Amino acid sequence: IWGEADSGHFVYEERTGDFDVKVQVPYFEAPAPDANAGLGVRESMAAGSRNINVVVYANMRNWTATQRVETDGASSVFPGEWRIEWAEGKSYPDVWLRLKREGNTFTTYGSINGTDWPQAGNPLTPSSPYPATVLVGMRTTPVEVQVPDSIGVAKYREYGDFVASSVPQLTIARSAANQIALSWPT
Repeated sequence: IWGEADSGHFVYEERTGDFDVKVQVPYFEAPAPDANAGLGVRESMAAGSRNINVVVYANMRNWTATQRVETDGASSVFPGEWRIEWAEGKSYPDVWLRLKREGNTFTTYGSINGTDWPQAGNPLTPSSPYPATVLVGMRTTPVEVQVPDSIGVAKYREYGDFVASSVPQLTIARSAANQIALSWPT
């Protein structure tokens, strides 16, 4: 899913309005250097549809944010720091992706734990707005043109709405000589 026309696999749902979705990629293997898997947004299933993606590569250790600005146009990376390297020692299954839409602005993230989300690329607001209803889901591109008759295998887990979670912080303070005060958020 790159260039001026796409091939690959896209398992999607229609989403209307704002959304914030995440998925874990616990496994991805493919022989082609540019094989990638991740989350995508498309206007349609046409091969040249405008799209926005955050992906991982089978043979590289990073998250990358990509887009096709115009229908049947060339693909490009997001502005800003569009490629984020994974933390040292991290690999599959500790790979998560997240794609968020607010109005006509799209933001992409990666994670090694499903809790902390470094942003990949700057938030992107296309000059021509995307329609209210778009196709959102998991997309895999084995890039079989690089290695003819090859296949790639990506596994996905926990696709769905992103819900921010935090661990309550317990605070212990000495309030008097023989007293302590415990507090935590509700």
